[in-house]
Amino acid sequence: MYDLEKKFKLLLNISPSLIFINGKSCCGKSTLSKKFAEHGYRVIETDEIIRKLARKFRMKAKDAFGFNVYRNQGNRKMINMFIREVRYHIHKNCNKKLVIEGGLSDSTLINNVFRDINYTFIFLNPVSTERYYKRIYKRFIADVENKSRLMPIWGKDIWELIDKHGYKSKEVKQFIKKKAKEYKETSDKKLEYLRKDEFNLFIINV
Repeated sequence: MYDLEKKFKLLLNISPSLIFINGKSCCGKSTLSKKFAEHGYRVIETDEIIRKLARKFRMKAKDAFGFNVYRNQGNRKMINMFIREVRYHIHKNCNKKLVIEGGLSDSTLINNVFRDINYTFIFLNPVSTERYYKRIYKRFIADVENKSRLMPIWGKDIWELIDKHGYKSKEVKQFIKKKAKEYKETSDKKLEYLRKDEFNLFIINV
């Protein structure tokens, strides 16, 4: 059912020069990227590119993500700069093994980023809501305790629960379980969407 290690070994044997790792938040994109990095791959996180663009546009990072660049919506200038920046890194590292990690969710955007480029498209697929909840909850606790800049992904509603009940309370856990169910449903729809658009996906169940 869960085949991360098996398929990771298979990918190492295939040794693709360019890998795109995609999936919803907390699916393990960063974890998988680090595993590839241990085997000589350079990793480019598209979230970092968004933050860089946010500074260029003198915006807060959370506002930049709010423009829905990954959905190919909002500020066209920012979207076009995002595409150029990712492609720049790809061409700059054309003689090296490279991983692009990010949650891009629009087919046109993905095609524009990888236009005329040969790459392996990995999609991390959460197959169990309960397992996914444990991943998300672990990430949530780490974000709270480390005061992470990624906290905005949880939304403003979570703060009322934390203030009233504490961040490890059953009320917060119930909120995260609801979030996990929503993320799982969104991930299923995203996978169906990518398949419909005939991407050649290398699916890893997590």
